[in-house]
Amino acid sequence: MWHHGAAPFHSYPTYHAYGATHAPGFIPAGGHALGWFGHSIISAVIHGLIYSLIFRLFRNMSWTDVVVCTVVGLGLAGLIYYWFTHRERRRYSD
Repeated sequence: MWHHGAAPFHSYPTYHAYGATHAPGFIPAGGHALGWFGHSIISAVIHGLIYSLIFRLFRNMSWTDVVVCTVVGLGLAGLIYYWFTHRERRRYSD
């Protein structure tokens, strides 16, 4: 959530804790001073590296191998997500 530091403090909602800690200018809620442009550049580089790795792994595979790897990978990601989001229910179930 981005806010301008020059905005009056009383314009923030009462639940907003960032108003008292902002320096002048735009500062992201995470606290680093890269700004949106630096964040966009770093994000683009990271995504480029990830896509490059994926395309290199799939380069010499047939389409069926690619589809099977994609389905298995998405299934594993779904299972990991399910495992970590339902920990509380497993902990207290009999």
